Parts: sequence; C-alpha cells; structure tokens
Amino acid sequence: MNFFLPDGTRSYSKLIRIGFKFSFYLCTYLTGKMVLPFEPLTITFQDLQYYVEPTLEMREHGFTGKRLQLLCDVTGSFRPGVLTALMGVSGAGKTTLLDVLAGRKTSGVVEGEIRIGGYPKVQDRFARISGYCEQTDVHSPQITVVF
Repeated sequence: MNFFLPDGTRSYSKLIRIGFKFSFYLCTYLTGKMVLPFEPLTITFQDLQYYVEPTLEMREHGFTGKRLQLLCDVTGSFRPGVLTALMGVSGAGKTTLLDVLAGRKTSGVVEGEIRIGGYPKVQDRFARISGYCEQTDVHSPQITVVF
C-alpha cells in the first residue's frame, strides 16, 4: 500500500510509529487534525451491586422491599487485546452490567469498585475517552475492528 502524505512524501517513519496506532496517525496526516494517542486500558470491577426502586406494579403485587437488587456481587475484568464473551440467559443482567460499567444508568444506586487502568473510574473522564454501542444501535457491515 502506498500512502502519500500532505507534504508529498511517502515516509512510513512519520506515519507508522506503532502498528495499532497506524489509523490514528493516518487520520492526523490526512485531516490535519490532532488525534490523541491510543493507550489500551484494563477495566476491572469488583463486588458490583446495582439497586433500583421497585415499580408501583411490583408493590401492588406484594413486593415489600425498599429496593430491588439487579446486580449482586459481580466481579470481572476486560483486558485489551482479549475478546471477552459476556454470556447468560435472557434477563440475567448482561446489558444491565454493561450499562452500569459505561455509566448509562441514570437512576438507581451502584455500589462496588470500578477501575480503569488501575485507577478508580471517574465518569466524566471515562465518557470523554470511551465509546459505547448499545445493542439496539444500527451497525454497518462495512465497519471493521483492527487489533
């Protein structure tokens, strides 16, 4: 493959610093906009709990608790470069777990520890450096993932 940089050269030393950063450097040269370097991080979570208030319908059917626990003592990690399958039956809490980790749950109470790269997760920073595709998003078959 030959790529010509805006200055007319074909210098791969400018373009390819590290293999997986290729697309970021290519984007920088082609668009002229700065792209921050990519640093793979591990996401770990320990003893994660998630509670919500019961609905009126649940109370009418005899639920007496103050809150309903949707996640109970969930512990795990997602490591860069490792494909992780989150599996379970319908209603097991897979989407709830991912929503809690991504900070998409705006109601309820989350307890436990979530760490990004070994540091406690700070939601506003995490939202700036991460992306999240929900299961109902429209996905293009032309998009690829490069490792």
